[in-house]
Amino acid sequence: MAQTVFNGISRDIISGVAIASLIVFVSSRLPVLGALGLLTLPLPIFYYRDKLARKNGLIMLAAVIGVISLIIG
Repeated sequence: MAQTVFNGISRDIISGVAIASLIVFVSSRLPVLGALGLLTLPLPIFYYRDKLARKNGLIMLAAVIGVISLIIG
């Protein structure tokens, strides 16, 4: 059973969103690592989707898209 951090949100969801957001942030700020970062972006999303099942994986994906839209603006 996964540890819940806030109102049923799993610690795994938060860590997956953080890892994917960090990859996007580094890719957008460092052009040298941009292509590599964009190629590795789906990996944490796929990993946590398999680990957490479909529903929580989709919640994580939606959160990552929201954070990406805030980072890029």
